[in-house]
Amino acid sequence: MDWSWPAELDPGRSDSRLTGSDWVHTGVQAVLSGGQSLNMGTLGALARTLAPADGAAPLAGQIEYRWPISPAEERGNAHDDEVLLTLFGGGDLRDQARDLAMTVPVAELRDAFQLAAWLPGWADNVCAAVEREIAAGQPGDAAKEWITSTFGLTRLLLATVLRDKNASPASTAVTALVLIFVRNAVRTLRQLVPSWNYEVLKNPLVAPPFLIDFFDH
Repeated sequence: MDWSWPAELDPGRSDSRLTGSDWVHTGVQAVLSGGQSLNMGTLGALARTLAPADGAAPLAGQIEYRWPISPAEERGNAHDDEVLLTLFGGGDLRDQARDLAMTVPVAELRDAFQLAAWLPGWADNVCAAVEREIAAGQPGDAAKEWITSTFGLTRLLLATVLRDKNASPASTAVTALVLIFVRNAVRTLRQLVPSWNYEVLKNPLVAPPFLIDFFDH
């Protein structure tokens, strides 16, 4: 079955589809330079790789081309790249992570570590439940959750934790810091542009409910 979006929903496509090497290259640049190395076009092109090859990717297209479905006056006043620099800073992300670990409240560190340690079990349970329904020939709630998880952040999260199911405490701590970093970025965005529609984050196609609860905590 083709789960691709209808082509007419995609406001545009990249000239070429990025590869795993492009992910690595962008990731290394981001680690070394923070927001200085990022722009919305690159993030949109990377987001497109999470969709089926040659399929439409509406959200990725909007990111790539500066939200082309928005009114012209809004596009002309967009400061997306500047926002990225504010969110991710202008220096080495490793230094930022070290500073974050030293300054974030202990209660937040604990909550993030507990969530990071729980993620592999969640991913295993999601996959096992889907496999049981497939074997029984009776798609149910697990299959619906899986289909929802094939989009957006949930897909990336599943792929990441499944690769590292036996994570060491140090690896779990790194994941916890990433979760805190993203939560802080969401908090900063809410302050910078309070008029944005943050209710969209609660759409299950964007992220799993437990992650949104963590971001809102």
